Amino acid sequence: MRSVIVAANWKMNVPPSEAGALASTIAAAIAEPAVTRIIFPTYLALDAVGRALAGTGIEVGAQNCHSEASGAYTGEIGAGML
Repeated sequence: MRSVIVAANWKMNVPPSEAGALASTIAAAIAEPAVTRIIFPTYLALDAVGRALAGTGIEVGAQNCHSEASGAYTGEIGAGML
């Protein structure tokens, strides 16, 4: 049987100042350990969301990253930075 994954990509809809609180609210509402749950906040909210979800079983992911390890790619985030 295939595993179930539920992923939420916030796009540009949740500012960092609200991200931790929203992540905590989501964690309290979806206690389903048989389902892999992942939240993908904006880069600027990764730390707040990671802290809010610590110990909940909900994973945190990044929305995207640049294929190059470094360089002059304005506005991009490299995988190593994540």
